[in-house]
Amino acid sequence: MSGLVLGSASQARRKILADAGLKFEVKTPLIDEDQLKEDLRARHYPVSELALELAKAKALSVSQSLADQLIIGADQILVHDGRQCDKPADLDAARQMLMKLRGDTHELICAVCVA
Repeated sequence: MSGLVLGSASQARRKILADAGLKFEVKTPLIDEDQLKEDLRARHYPVSELALELAKAKALSVSQSLADQLIIGADQILVHDGRQCDKPADLDAARQMLMKLRGDTHELICAVCVA
């Protein structure tokens, strides 16, 4: 065991850690991310807190079964025109999102939590 675990299914996050030369394992968190987002949005969490709570939930989910490991959970939320944009469901939706963002400013709110 490496002692470091990425609590994420994200290929991009895997690449970031690998490119940094870190040795790590990957465990997919067992959370309903869509439901958690919905609950937090209903409670009017600001987007920065929403990203942090999602990152924390991912890290804690994985840490329950790997208490002796260092777990990294992360999340990123795209904000465009004051609206949060969720992950596109398919290639067509991704294409539409990119066309909307093209030539315009947007924000990526990122959060990382270590458990």
